[in-house]
Amino acid sequence: DMKGIMRYASTILPMDESLILTAIDISGRSYLGFDVVFPTEKIGDFDTELVEEFFMALTRCAEITLHIKKMAGENSHHIAEGIFKSFARSLRTAVAIDENFKDQLRYKNFVVSETNNSDKYYLYADGIGIYFSFYRKIDL
Repeated sequence: DMKGIMRYASTILPMDESLILTAIDISGRSYLGFDVVFPTEKIGDFDTELVEEFFMALTRCAEITLHIKKMAGENSHHIAEGIFKSFARSLRTAVAIDENFKDQLRYKNFVVSETNNSDKYYLYADGIGIYFSFYRKIDL
């Protein structure tokens, strides 16, 4: 049940010389933006490429939008640790209950217009603003 959750959150976390940004949207749509280059391929016996693989699987299964960006850092261990800690803080904030919206979803979709070829124009609102989107059905 997503009623009342904050939905959006971001964290900038320093971990020694590294600086990591995470931003999350519990949207029901899976996307991972992973802008991190590790200086080494391994941290001990751990393959650093598994960090991105973990978050790719997590975003797909949890249907969340997540952006992770390394803003600074030279030590692979500090970068990886910063990523997980920054994500944890962002997730904690995003799933927290907002008392102002505790009985409602943070977003609602309204079909504004629908054309004959299945194009739809949506207006959707959350506790922060009102947005307009266009969706086109594509047959493959």
